[in-house]
Amino acid sequence: MCAREERDRWGARGQRVVAIDRFQHELADAPGGPLKILMDAAEMKFLDGIFETATTFFFFLFVFPEDRARILGEIFRVLRPGGRWLLWDVTVPPHPGDDTEWFVVRLKTQLPDGRQVETGYGTPWARMHFSPEEAARLAQEA
Repeated sequence: MCAREERDRWGARGQRVVAIDRFQHELADAPGGPLKILMDAAEMKFLDGIFETATTFFFFLFVFPEDRARILGEIFRVLRPGGRWLLWDVTVPPHPGDDTEWFVVRLKTQLPDGRQVETGYGTPWARMHFSPEEAARLAQEA
C-alpha cells in the first residue's frame, strides 16, 4: 500500500474516533480528525456499551496507581460486549532507590508517509511503576 493510500485509510478512521482528555492543551495539540472532548476518564459521560474499541496511549505512565482500577472500570463499562481495549504503554520498573526523579522513555517513530518523529515522555518515577502483569490484572478485575 502506498503512503497516500495508508494516510487516506487512517484519515477515514480518524473521523470515527472520539478522543478524550481532561487537559484542553492535550486535545489542542493532538492531530485533527477525531472528535475531541474535554472529559475525565474516571467519570466518562458516555452511555454503557457504545464503543467497539477503546485505546489508551501511555495511560499507565500518567495515571496514578490509585486511580487506575476506577478508570479501567469506566473503559470496560463503555465497551460493547466483546469489545477490545488496545494499550500502548511502557513498563516502568520499580524506582531504584537512588536520587533519580524521573523515568523517561524516548521514541523515534516512522509515520506511514515516511516522516520520522522523535519525542519523549516522562513521569515522576517514585510512584508511577507499571508492568504488563498489572495491566492484565486490572483488566481482568474490570
